[in-house]
Amino acid sequence: MPRCMGAALRPDPSYAKSRMIGGSGGQVSCPNPAPAGNPKRKGSARSRDCRRIALILTVNVRPETHRYEEEPMSLAESNDRMTAGPAVWNGGMGSVGDYIALLKPRVMSLVIFTAFVGMMLAPGSIHPVVAGVALLCIAIGAGASGALNMWYDADIDAVMTRTAKRPIPAGKVTPDEALAFGMTLSIGSVVVLGLLVNWFAGAFLAFTIFFYAVVYTMWLKRSTPQNIVIGGAAGAFPPMIGWASVTGGISLESVVLFLIIFMWTPPHFWALALFKSGDYRRRSADASGRGW
Repeated sequence: MPRCMGAALRPDPSYAKSRMIGGSGGQVSCPNPAPAGNPKRKGSARSRDCRRIALILTVNVRPETHRYEEEPMSLAESNDRMTAGPAVWNGGMGSVGDYIALLKPRVMSLVIFTAFVGMMLAPGSIHPVVAGVALLCIAIGAGASGALNMWYDADIDAVMTRTAKRPIPAGKVTPDEALAFGMTLSIGSVVVLGLLVNWFAGAFLAFTIFFYAVVYTMWLKRSTPQNIVIGGAAGAFPPMIGWASVTGGISLESVVLFLIIFMWTPPHFWALALFKSGDYRRRSADASGRGW
């Protein structure tokens, strides 16, 4: 370390008498300047060290003397910078996978299975293509119910770890997009089922969507802890719709299929609720008396 370092680290209070380092207005004294006529002498090396240290000191001690000027901007650019607010996201960024997630595909798979069982057990026959259309419409109707459920329950989903990554609370799909998506699929599935299969099955599907989206999601879920006991009926209707797709009506046998799923649903959900009791307790506290 050069002997002059200690002196170089002390800025000279008399800037006017000190040597200018770096040409930026920061001035420090640097003793032991390079001897004239012999640049190879040690004093010259020490002087160079002092200048390096003084240059660093100039930046650290008097940072206000080193200002980096930005490139000049036009008046319009300056006004845009001053008036620009936070970026506003207007939706339209959801991927295909996000919209599939709105349909609750795992629930859809159960709906397809139970509706298929109802169709297979129903007396009579149905053309395979018509049966495929019926299953597709029932599945899409169930998915539409799920989308409407996520649209209305976005506030609940956002505070629960089990549902916080769903497309709406995660910010991938806006509530308006989810509502439009769910309504479009609801109407489309009901109309196609009515036109291509029979209108009784179409009307039954419309009632099932209404029961799940309005009676269960909007009313029961926020008003009584027994919501799943009553609302579970929505998940038990698909075998009856499948049965109606073949026969054009319902019978005692289809009601038995309904009761099997209706009785299975509450204990299935209660087991999940016990596993996630902390989430539901936190949500109940956050609801501030609105009910859960």
